[in-house]
Amino acid sequence: MPNSITLPVQYLEALDLIYKAGALTSILDNTDAKIVGKEFKIKKVTTQGPAPMTRGNAFIAGDVTVGWQSVTPDYDRGRKFTIDALDEMELGGLYMDVAAEYTRVHSIPEIDAYRFAKIASASSILKVGTPATIADAAAFIVAVNAAMGDMDSNEVPMEGRILYAEASLLRAVQALDTTKSRETLAAFAKVIPVPQARFYTAITFNDGVTEGQTAGGFIKTVSTGKDINFLIVHPTAIEQAIKRTVTPVDPPDADYDAYRVSNRVYGYCAVKDNKVKGIYLHHKA
Repeated sequence: MPNSITLPVQYLEALDLIYKAGALTSILDNTDAKIVGKEFKIKKVTTQGPAPMTRGNAFIAGDVTVGWQSVTPDYDRGRKFTIDALDEMELGGLYMDVAAEYTRVHSIPEIDAYRFAKIASASSILKVGTPATIADAAAFIVAVNAAMGDMDSNEVPMEGRILYAEASLLRAVQALDTTKSRETLAAFAKVIPVPQARFYTAITFNDGVTEGQTAGGFIKTVSTGKDINFLIVHPTAIEQAIKRTVTPVDPPDADYDAYRVSNRVYGYCAVKDNKVKGIYLHHKA
């Protein structure tokens, strides 16, 4: 067996920085998730509500349940690339550039698309009553305010909400630049534009080997996928985490005069059963 080139720790950290900077959903990652074997372990705390107080008497005891919820990853995707030894010799560090480009151009958009689709397809979340294309910036503001009112009625915390909006719609609102539009956007902790190409209610993964799917990646599901106009997310409603593995580079050997580098990402994304009202979906018909 030939020896492998071990990638520098700094390089692996650089890929994580590329992910954090490029993935629109990375701010929702659960940094408390623990990886045990093949599962992610999520800290779960449940308490009881208030009870009446009587002067001179003790507090009424309440139950607290603390434990770890096991989550099996439902996202597991990757690729392996071969780089000719001469190309590596002439260009130097090419295998690093390949992994970084793959992460930025292909892996990140797919991770976002997978997560948006998982969130949008969760049962019992809040959503627009009649799906429709939003005509203009003014209509967008009306729709967002209606969504915020719906979340308010369901006692979703007002602080910390994140607005993910289809990029062209959001630009139109920002160009509108009225007092009402500024106040609406200012109500969110973050306002994030999303390219429509990764903003669907359902996606289908290409398998990378079947004719017509060799390029890998994903597409909007033909039968059920809808374009998302905007998605409001309260971070407490989401559980998600990923683990990236980049194997050591296999150097040229007797069979291949080439370097081979692989990149794999696995993880999960879910809406908490008791926080479904922390999500609001508005999508096209």
